[in-house]
Amino acid sequence: MSKGLSLDEAFREYASSPVGNGRKAPSAKTQDARLKRLIYFKIQCLSRWPIQRDKIVGYQNWLSVSPRAPASQRAYLQTVLSFCRWAHKRGYLEEDITYDITLPNGEAEEAQIFEPEELSALIEAGDLHDRVIVSVLLDTALRAEEACSLRFVDIRADGAISLVGKGNRRRTVVLSQLTLERVGYWQARKAPTSDNLIFGLQPGGLRKRLARLGDHAGIGGRVHPHRFRHTSLTMYSEKVADLDAVRALAGHADLKTTQRYLHADERRIRGAVQSANLVAGL
Repeated sequence: MSKGLSLDEAFREYASSPVGNGRKAPSAKTQDARLKRLIYFKIQCLSRWPIQRDKIVGYQNWLSVSPRAPASQRAYLQTVLSFCRWAHKRGYLEEDITYDITLPNGEAEEAQIFEPEELSALIEAGDLHDRVIVSVLLDTALRAEEACSLRFVDIRADGAISLVGKGNRRRTVVLSQLTLERVGYWQARKAPTSDNLIFGLQPGGLRKRLARLGDHAGIGGRVHPHRFRHTSLTMYSEKVADLDAVRALAGHADLKTTQRYLHADERRIRGAVQSANLVAGL
C-alpha cells in the first residue's frame, strides 16, 4: 500500500525527512546521498510499488557479487533497509519487510557505518565538546586511544598532526578547516594550557560520552569510536581515488593482500582530507 505515492515521490520524501528525533531537515549533501543509493536500488531491482521482501533479498544477493567493496555494499543496503522501515512507519508499506536481513558479510556492530543523516543528527544533538569529538574522529579515523592522546599543542597551524599510533608506528593525520575552527573555539572556551588533551577524556570516558550522544540523537546501533573510524575510512575510499593515502591515514601496516606498501606523504594525506571534506555541512 503506497497511499497513492509514486516510488520516486516516496524516495524524495524520505530523503528530505528530519533526522534523529525529528529536528531540522537534513542537508542537501545528506539528501543527495540518500537519493543516490535509493535510485541505485530502483535501477537494479524494481520500477514501482510495492517493494517486496524478495526484491530486497535479491538486491542483497546482487550486491554480494558486485565489484563494490563490502563496506560500500553495507552502506547501500543499509540505506534501503532504513527507507523501508521509514515507509512502514509512515504507512506506505503494510509491514516491515526488513526482518532478518543482515548486512553483507554478517559483520558485527563494530563494522557498522554511519549514514550521512546520522552524522548530521549527532552534530545537531551535541554541544561544542561533542562536535569537536565527532569532527576530529571523522577527519582522522583515529582509534580511541590515539584520539584521546591528542593535545592542542600537537596541531600545527595547517591542521597537520604527527602521532605515534598502534604498533609504535608514526603517521600524519590532517584536520579540515571546519574541524580546526571547532577545536579553536573549544580551546578558547576551556582556556587550557596548550599541552592539555583536546578531548579531555580517557578512552572509556570517550566511549561513554559517545554512547550518550547516540541515545540523545536517536541513532540506531552502538555509537562508539571504531564506528567513526570505519565510517571515515569507508567514506574516504568512496570519495578519494588515492587509496594509498587512505591506507596511510588508517595507519595500517599489514598490506600483504596488495603485495606492496607504498607510503603516502603528508601532501597526499592532506589532499585526501581536503578533497573529501567529510565534516562540511554537519
